[in-house]
Amino acid sequence: MLVATKTAYGKYNSAYHGAQVLLSYRAKVSDSVFFIPQIGVCYSSFNSTGYTEIGITNQNLTVNSKPNNNIQGIIGARVQGTYNIRGVSINSEIHSFPYQQLINNNKGKVAVQLNGMPSPFIIISNNKVNSLVNLGLSVNVKHK
Repeated sequence: MLVATKTAYGKYNSAYHGAQVLLSYRAKVSDSVFFIPQIGVCYSSFNSTGYTEIGITNQNLTVNSKPNNNIQGIIGARVQGTYNIRGVSINSEIHSFPYQQLINNNKGKVAVQLNGMPSPFIIISNNKVNSLVNLGLSVNVKHK
């Protein structure tokens, strides 16, 4: 029985950039409770150069990917409360931020091809979700 092992090598580079801008207004509901509506935009960019494997004669893979740039709209709100009870300070917050896809110039496709093949044998398409919601709750307790 003949067993041979070879290892394929490849260099891979990727970069992610993102930014989020929110505008808000802090409305006082009571002495210790604030309602904060917010609106904004979120930008994200993922770029991958792809790679070609080397080191194996007939089984080197070439992986190509396309950049994925997104812009999402955000409309949400926070409710914050601060309470002092017997020397204990309690800060609480609850928030909801729905995100809606506004621009998606590419679905982030990845194509995998063996050297010598006329077309890719694997094509992966990242079907993004158009809407999502970020829900959160926090409580901070501090003893004075």
